[in-house]
Amino acid sequence: RLCADRDRLRQILFNLLSNAIKFTATGGQALLRIYWQDTDTVVFEVADTGIGIPEEQRSLLFQMFRQLESTYTRQYGGTGLGLALTKQLVELHGGLIKVDSEVGVGSKFTVRLPCHSSSVIEQQPPPPPRIPLPPRKGHVVLVAHREDEAILICDLLTAAGYHTVWMLDGSTALEQIKMLKPVAAIIERQLPGMDGCELTQLLRKLPNTQSLKILLMTDPLSAEGLAYCQEQGADTCLTHPIEPEELLNSIIELLVEPSASNADFQ
Repeated sequence: RLCADRDRLRQILFNLLSNAIKFTATGGQALLRIYWQDTDTVVFEVADTGIGIPEEQRSLLFQMFRQLESTYTRQYGGTGLGLALTKQLVELHGGLIKVDSEVGVGSKFTVRLPCHSSSVIEQQPPPPPRIPLPPRKGHVVLVAHREDEAILICDLLTAAGYHTVWMLDGSTALEQIKMLKPVAAIIERQLPGMDGCELTQLLRKLPNTQSLKILLMTDPLSAEGLAYCQEQGADTCLTHPIEPEELLNSIIELLVEPSASNADFQ
């Protein structure tokens, strides 16, 4: 028996298996193997027959907000945020993760977790995560037209456990948000067809989006400009260049903290 956080362990395996499937062509294999090492360690191996990872790229795999060589990103999508968060979750359990890979042959990710008893877990709770982990329910809508930035944000939120929907156009987003009823919306101020502030204002007028948390992304503004964004209904505002970790923390704070009467602008 293994005493662990069931949801987080599921997320670890989901992230590893998702990567294995994504980088393995049709007809290949992605395998999960579980076994005990000695009597105090459980080992999870996720192996695939995919494209493999060049040796010079492996040091980037578990680094937060770092991408592999651009041809990987263009062909397969993604930014590796899932692996960075996976490593963090493994370490919070007191475990280790490593990768073995050969280009053209495949990759194997190995996770080793100690088999704590429930009494040990209660006496020695794990330290809080470096990056807070959000609730794993509800949709977050991203309305943005900058493709590279949007892909990074979508990968970040998806890896962190959110159901993320990306939209390009403000007028289309208005109707979709009414139907989806997301818990939060991240809106680019400079949008084709409809300004982000205008979209925010319209959302605040709808009866079923009064509790929607809205984060507005904008170019640097004066104090008056930020005040204007607040008047239109934004809960918080981040300015370009957007720092992914700051954006994730801002969304988490909006969703886990009680609603405040005053918006917080950074």
